[in-house]
Amino acid sequence: MAKFKRLPSVENLRMYLQYDEESGGLVWIKTSRHLNRKQGERAGTTCWYGYRHISFQSQSYCEHRLVWLLHTGEDPGDRVVDHKDHNRSNNRIDNLRIGDHQDNNRNSACIGVGWHTSARKWRAYITVDRKDIHLGLFVELEDAVKARLQAEIHHFGEWAPTCYEDFDEEVKARMERLADLKRKLKDKSKGVSLDSSTHMWSAYIYYEGKSHWLGRHRTKTEALMARRQAEIRFGLATEIESSLLARFNRISTVPSPTKDELRERVTGVTWEPRRNRWVVRLPQQSGCFGYFSEKDAAVAALVSEKEKLGLL
Repeated sequence: MAKFKRLPSVENLRMYLQYDEESGGLVWIKTSRHLNRKQGERAGTTCWYGYRHISFQSQSYCEHRLVWLLHTGEDPGDRVVDHKDHNRSNNRIDNLRIGDHQDNNRNSACIGVGWHTSARKWRAYITVDRKDIHLGLFVELEDAVKARLQAEIHHFGEWAPTCYEDFDEEVKARMERLADLKRKLKDKSKGVSLDSSTHMWSAYIYYEGKSHWLGRHRTKTEALMARRQAEIRFGLATEIESSLLARFNRISTVPSPTKDELRERVTGVTWEPRRNRWVVRLPQQSGCFGYFSEKDAAVAALVSEKEKLGLL
C-alpha cells in the first residue's frame, strides 16, 4: 500500500478554511497576524510542478485533497484525487475525481506513438494492465495518433487522458505536442537533457567515475548554468570558461527594462536582449559607442559624446 499523509478532521478544517467557487480554491476564514493571513485571502501557494500546497497547523497539504475532504467529508486516504483537465492548479470540485493509482497512471499524458525503424512507419501502442498492445503501423503520423486515442477511449473510458471533448481537436493538440517535444529533444547539449514526462531540463555531470545529478530546471539556460557551475566546482572548466561564467553572472544581475522604458524611445539608445544591456550608437560612427546597465546612464553618455562632437 502506498504511503499517504492523513488529512486533518473536517470540523477542524472548516473552522479556518472555506471553498471559494469563483477561484476554485480555499480561502482563510480566520485572520492571523503571526502567520500573516488575512480573511478572504486565497490560501496556499503554487509549487514549481503545478500543485497548490497549503500550510495548515505546521503541516503542508495538497489543496485539491483538502477541497475533496471539505465537499465529501471523507479522507481520500491512499487513493488519488485526479484533475480531469490535467491542470494541477484547477481545484474546482467539478474538475476533481477520485480513483486508484492504476487509474491515475492511465490518465497520464503518455503519447504511445513512436517511429518503427525497420518498418519505416509510425507505430501506435498502448499499455493495459501492464501488457503492451500493438495497435498497428501507419504511414502518416496523424493516423497513428488517432489509433492511440481511439484505444485510450475504448480501454480507459472517462480516465482517458483527453483535454478536448472533440476528437479532431484532441488529435490536433497531440500533433502539436509531438512537434514541440521533437523540437526540444533535437536541441541537445552536453550534461543537459529534457525529461519528456515533466517537460523540465535535467542537469548532470560525470566526475571520478560517478554521475552527479544537478537537479531539474524550468529552462535549458538554468540547466546549462548549473552544469557550468559544477564544472568549475570540480575543476573541470578552463580559466576562459570561468571568466565567461563570471561575466554571464554579472550581466544576468541587470534587471530587464520596464515597458515604459522600452516605450520611450531615444534616438541612438536601444535595448539589446542578448547582452542584457542598453546600447549607445552614434550615426557618424560605425558600431556601438558603449553598453550600459541603466537607460539614464546610456542617455547621459550619448548627450556627453554629442557635445564633444559638436552635434548639440
